[in-house]
Amino acid sequence: MSFTFKPHNRKRKNKCGFRARMATRSGRKILNAKRRRGAWKLSASDERNVRKHIMPRPRSSSQAGKQRKPYNYQWAKVKRKKDRARLEQRQNTQPKP
Repeated sequence: MSFTFKPHNRKRKNKCGFRARMATRSGRKILNAKRRRGAWKLSASDERNVRKHIMPRPRSSSQAGKQRKPYNYQWAKVKRKKDRARLEQRQNTQPKP
C-alpha cells in the first residue's frame, strides 16, 4: 500500500504559487483576502522569504528607505485612505434638499 500524499516543490508552486494565484480571478481574490487578513505569507512562493525572516517590500516608492513595518500595517492604512475618499465623494455627489 502506498501513501496518497507525495509532496513535490515544483508541483506545489505551480498550483499554489503567487503566479498561479494571479492567473485566475478567484486566485486574486484569495491573495486580496490574505492581504486584508495581514498574512505573513501570501502564497507558496513566499516560503523562502519567510524562512529568512525578510519583511515584504513597501508598496510605494515613497516608503523606500524608511523603517519597515508589518505588511498589514501599510495595507490597512491605504484601505482607510481609500474608504475616506469614497465616503467624501458620496457625500459631495448626493443632492442636498
